[in-house]
Amino acid sequence: MHRISGVNTVTRYGTCELCGVVYLYTKKNTNGSTVYVCSESKKQYWKTHKAGVPTHCGLDREERDEYIAHYGKCAICSSTKALLVDHDHTTKVVRGVLCKNCNFGLGHFFDSIPNLEAAIKYLQY
Repeated sequence: MHRISGVNTVTRYGTCELCGVVYLYTKKNTNGSTVYVCSESKKQYWKTHKAGVPTHCGLDREERDEYIAHYGKCAICSSTKALLVDHDHTTKVVRGVLCKNCNFGLGHFFDSIPNLEAAIKYLQY
């Protein structure tokens, strides 16, 4: 893990315990706080995700492909395009297979059943 210290918020440079002095990227947590991410860590993250390796689910590419082939379609809309392995962000447990749109949709509702129920009521109005 790339732990950051000595952050200069003006220049956005800091010290990563693995990489040394590096440029830092910022991202916002769901609670609104700012998190600094080492540029090398960000490169590694995108390199694995562009290769389709869902490291957050603990599956390698072959396991992911087998999982998707087994289910074959999105659990919500039945689409067979752009399938992803979905997981619970708290427990990291794999829930199933979703298409990109449905996965992003759940994410935008923060995986919250009350939020989704409110959206359904809104659509039915």
